[in-house]
Amino acid sequence: FLNGVASHVFDYDDTHLKTVIHPGGPVISALMAWAELHPVSGREFLNALVVGVEVACRVGNGVYPDHYDAGWHITGTAGVIGAAAAVARLMRLDVQRTVWALGLAASQPVGFRESFGSMNKSFNPGRAASNGLFAAILAQQGYTSSDAMLEARRGWAQTISTKRDYAAMLDGLGQRYEAALNTYKPFACGIVVHPSIDACVQLRAKGIAPEQIERIDLKVHSLVLELTGKKTPADGLQAKFSVYHGCAAGLMVGRAGEDEYEDAFVTRADTVALRAKVRAVVDDRID
Repeated sequence: FLNGVASHVFDYDDTHLKTVIHPGGPVISALMAWAELHPVSGREFLNALVVGVEVACRVGNGVYPDHYDAGWHITGTAGVIGAAAAVARLMRLDVQRTVWALGLAASQPVGFRESFGSMNKSFNPGRAASNGLFAAILAQQGYTSSDAMLEARRGWAQTISTKRDYAAMLDGLGQRYEAALNTYKPFACGIVVHPSIDACVQLRAKGIAPEQIERIDLKVHSLVLELTGKKTPADGLQAKFSVYHGCAAGLMVGRAGEDEYEDAFVTRADTVALRAKVRAVVDDRID
């Protein structure tokens, strides 16, 4: 649990852009906890890591975006299944016990998008990691689950999403890797803010200073304002979900790292003043 919280608290996550899942947090956190007590080779660890990331991203493909739009924090709900798959691989569970581990993990979905901007957001990958590890430990000891927990009529996908695309979960399994589409964040905030920050960093590099600015106009995809539309963040955690703050940071200091999401920077008078000059409108022709 602590590994998973720590992985997420700065919002510097790896990100599977197709689903906005941050798979590494739940998966690596569970693997590290198990491997501390049961040492393994680097090859075994990396193999389990790829398995876990692949499973998390593929089950996410099957329900995104409907599941996410409903309000679920997909890093937690898909990540827990990836964490269980990874630990099951490290444990070398047989097929039946691995199926039970996935079913037990699917029975423990965690996290809602309402938590974004609070400590609760980091709780979600933390609990996904510990729930996934717990599922694998139970399965290792013979604790059973349905063999069809993911796809059954009253199972995981049917219950938490109006979209169920099982081909997206399974097609090309072993030939094409969703894990290869996983990437990283250069800025310590919600990834949909990154293009706006990058634009402001580039403007600053061209010599534009905050005191010269009368207004900043942004055109953004609707998800940017839905996820990061906090105009007046009160602290650093809220600011991670403010495209307005991200732009201010990019123009003021040319970056948006941990320091720019400290409470003291977020509440500084000059930060607040520049942030208030940012206006954003939706244009869904933008990716």
